[in-house]
Amino acid sequence: MDKSNLTLAKIFEEMAELIQFKGEKDPADPFRIRAYLKTAQIIKNYPQELHKLWEEGKFPTKIPGIGEKSMEKIKEFFETGTIKAREKYKSGINTDALSLMSIPWVGPKLAKQLYEQLWINTPVKLKEMIEQDPQKLLSLPRMGEGKINQIRQGLKIFFSAQGRKLLGHIYSFAQRLQQDILSLPNVKKAEITGSFRRMKETVGDIDILVVSEEPLETIDKIAKFEYIEYVIAKWTTKISVFVWWANIQVDVRVVEKENRWAALQYFTWSKQHNIHLRKIAKTKNLKINEYWVFDETTSQKIGGENEEEVYKLLWLPWIPPELREDRGEIEAAREGRLPKLVKYWSLKWDFHVHSTWSDGNATIEQMVKWAIQKGYEFIWISDHSQSLAVAGWLKPDDLDKKIEEIQALRRKYPQIKILVGSEIEILKDWKLDYEDEVLKKLDVVIGAIHMNTKGDQTQRYLIAMNNPYLKIIAHPSWRLIGQRDEMQVDRDLVFKKAIDKGIWLEVNSQPARLDLKDVHIRKFLQMWGKIVINTDAHSVKELIEFDKFGIGTARRWWAQSDDVVNAHGWEVVKLLFSYWQNL
Repeated sequence: MDKSNLTLAKIFEEMAELIQFKGEKDPADPFRIRAYLKTAQIIKNYPQELHKLWEEGKFPTKIPGIGEKSMEKIKEFFETGTIKAREKYKSGINTDALSLMSIPWVGPKLAKQLYEQLWINTPVKLKEMIEQDPQKLLSLPRMGEGKINQIRQGLKIFFSAQGRKLLGHIYSFAQRLQQDILSLPNVKKAEITGSFRRMKETVGDIDILVVSEEPLETIDKIAKFEYIEYVIAKWTTKISVFVWWANIQVDVRVVEKENRWAALQYFTWSKQHNIHLRKIAKTKNLKINEYWVFDETTSQKIGGENEEEVYKLLWLPWIPPELREDRGEIEAAREGRLPKLVKYWSLKWDFHVHSTWSDGNATIEQMVKWAIQKGYEFIWISDHSQSLAVAGWLKPDDLDKKIEEIQALRRKYPQIKILVGSEIEILKDWKLDYEDEVLKKLDVVIGAIHMNTKGDQTQRYLIAMNNPYLKIIAHPSWRLIGQRDEMQVDRDLVFKKAIDKGIWLEVNSQPARLDLKDVHIRKFLQMWGKIVINTDAHSVKELIEFDKFGIGTARRWWAQSDDVVNAHGWEVVKLLFSYWQNL
């Protein structure tokens, strides 16, 4: 039985959903919901696998942020494989109906009403009703045409995201699966391909290419991995399985060693990129398939021992996986214009990190220690400003106390520069959330919009950017992938104003954000703008792991080191700060 952190976190999330759906009247329920969701988040971000610590007798007596009752439930899960409270919450509920709560603008109360009064227990059934007979919904309390239109939009967002998972949410599992396969006897190589290797923001399934001396034995062993729910299909050189807590299909293909590189190129895709390559191959009387490059006239194998050779046979240099979308990369390769992409290890600092002073799960000192481990030269602690109550606002007096703590930590950790930042709310009246007297205490000011997002927000950004202290715009479009559309904004005007004012735009590395998204990054860079790649980390684990998703997103639209401010050391950034002072 799989007892990984992700499985355990999913159980706590499910318990919170079950309580919300039932709508119990117990006064303690709101506290339980918050506790379960917080516990799930902490478990997801815990740097070690808890079940391994349990098995080794090293399980912690306390985990910061997790209460005693939740700790007892964790222990119960490790001892028995189940949690009694979860089974109690599930009684009398068609758990399929919980999926209704995943639709934007359909909360637990409405989900329960849809199920109990209209017998709707799946998003598909809700979609059918809203298309065929939306008037039936008007029988529900507080339901009107405006709410029905909201649900219609929510369904559109929900179904557009179905079948694809956030890259950042399945990344760790995919790597774990890769390592588990590599540990099998007779396996020489195991590499993840497809949209995962291209660092797309969402992934339809996980494709793994394996080189094994005993293909059938390898496939049989993979089928027995503890976290596999069931085997979809199994052949002599391929297996498809389903993993329930990741809710994703995994396809493993075993190839011979000499076919590995051609197969890696072929299965990395994208379809459009490969079609373009095959057209080029045809003009040279060549044929490319998943195993080799052939002379089409003689059917003789002529190459494919590595990816570079596949491209070389087409008179092209090797093209990085992130660029393989047929968006001009083949023409650029032919003309010698391929960019030298920013490297995954390039970042020297992070401007956007949260701590327990606002809504983070780790102290400043904990974040600093791990920033040192990552080899960062700087870390900016940028907690939320005073108006964002939901994220643990920071009043000016509290900000002064935070600055005092940072000053003490600077003396304790001289090997890294610890700087004071803030993620300042851009208010609906276009002002920043702190007065200038407070802003000037900060080393960097990051502007962001979280509230009052209906309608065109262009002027809100444009006027805010006149503030001389504002240096960065965080997650500029406000989107959440599969949950929330982008704000309405004239990007051309915002991009131009940012460049005129020397303001950098953030590429936010949170898996659900990746904002700016790749196509907007390309446009901003073509206008000679500069980006910063930040983790927006709320935990140590996010600080350690999330930067790769922002970097991958930037690479997908050709970002080079010169385009990324925090890929440079202090001397370069000082020049840019000096430029600001002269604006």
